[in-house]
Amino acid sequence: MEQNKGQLASFAILLLIVSNSMAMDLVFLGGLSISDFSMETQLPEEIDFNESSGTSCMILRTSESLNSSIALGIECFVPTGSYKWECESDSSSRIQQVGEWHIELCLRWQYPTNHITPFVRAGAGVHWSYLRKTYVHGDLEVTDNDPVTRAPGLTLGAGVRIPLRGSLFLQGEADYSLVSRDEFQGWQVTEVNNMNSWKLMAGLGVEL
Repeated sequence: MEQNKGQLASFAILLLIVSNSMAMDLVFLGGLSISDFSMETQLPEEIDFNESSGTSCMILRTSESLNSSIALGIECFVPTGSYKWECESDSSSRIQQVGEWHIELCLRWQYPTNHITPFVRAGAGVHWSYLRKTYVHGDLEVTDNDPVTRAPGLTLGAGVRIPLRGSLFLQGEADYSLVSRDEFQGWQVTEVNNMNSWKLMAGLGVEL
């Protein structure tokens, strides 16, 4: 997992280098990602993955305008936490955490006006995820990490850009990621239909 995060950090640095060498825009977004998973576990009375869970996240995205309306780019999505489900009894607690990140190619169609620029966008790429299980009983704490797995994903969204001073702009957007996954390594998860999620993001951008 740490190796994959290191690879994403290297990729983010590459984005900065590429965007500095070409006429592109660079956007940094932060916000909330909300799970919309369809997963089943051997212990449904304790852990319900179908109950939504949220985590904070960041996106670094760079794109180049092909014309006044269409831009092509690439983005790196990194959670700053993990989706979390927890159940407790009088003497113990069980915690399940799912972390997910992705790299996607994205296409944006925008409609510039005098004051704001609304847009719609679509992205396709690879999504990685892991499952961490923790059991706590008194002073005993046992943690088990399942291997990182990957799956193809598609993201659809819409948002708006608001110009600030010079080349700076504000950006807000809402996205929905569709991740088709039919398995998740680990004995407790018995069925996975999808690992879809919502994202509500806002941040700053600059035209380079």
